[in-house]
Amino acid sequence: MDRPEDVGLGPVEWGTVVAHWPYGLDVFLDSSGEVGTVERAWVNDSTIRTNEEYWPDVGDRIRVRRMEVRPSGELRLTAQQAAIEWSPREVVRRRRTGWPSGLRAPEWGVIRAVHERGFDVYLLASGETGTVMWSLVEADRKVFKIDFHPVVGQPIRVCRLGVWPDGTLRLSHRACFVSGGDPPNRTDYDPPPGPLPPPPPPPGMAIGTDIPLDDPRLLPHWARKRQQEEQQEQQEQNKT
Repeated sequence: MDRPEDVGLGPVEWGTVVAHWPYGLDVFLDSSGEVGTVERAWVNDSTIRTNEEYWPDVGDRIRVRRMEVRPSGELRLTAQQAAIEWSPREVVRRRRTGWPSGLRAPEWGVIRAVHERGFDVYLLASGETGTVMWSLVEADRKVFKIDFHPVVGQPIRVCRLGVWPDGTLRLSHRACFVSGGDPPNRTDYDPPPGPLPPPPPPPGMAIGTDIPLDDPRLLPHWARKRQQEEQQEQQEQNKT
């Protein structure tokens, strides 16, 4: 099994997740201040963990490697464990085929509260309360152009994902999880925790800089160019 460095990947770097897109996520790199993109397929070794449900949240600190810089100037990154923590093939196989241990069969619940992070659902079977994050609602809106507005008291079918490090029980209402079920001969695999990240950036700032997280400079190369073109078009329309 070739080492990551032998196939042209860069060294392991720390970065901050600054945006989610339908195709992947953007990461601001500590060392260079560049913004690179981790495509969906490179977010994790496990196929099921490449779904938005298991993406790191915006503001989370993750480790990545550089893959390539495309002719457009777009920096591509990988966050797969096989690249970050090089290991024998058998370990990589378990990462790819194993399921998250917290993932459970779909169940019914009732929306109890709507807040800035998402909405809380009371699970009828267990009496527990979990949270569906807004990022999952927005992920479907970007792809399917849905108009979903949760209302307190609304029955909803959800899928339990597991308990996150902050103690929150995370849920998903997306069809790709709710319409599915546990596979036969399921094998659970949860990756061991990685090293602690360096000290976090100031609130709302990118690490090592005074740049707010919503600053256009944190957009990838192609997105900044498109934003500039849209601004120019808007200015021309205003003149006419």
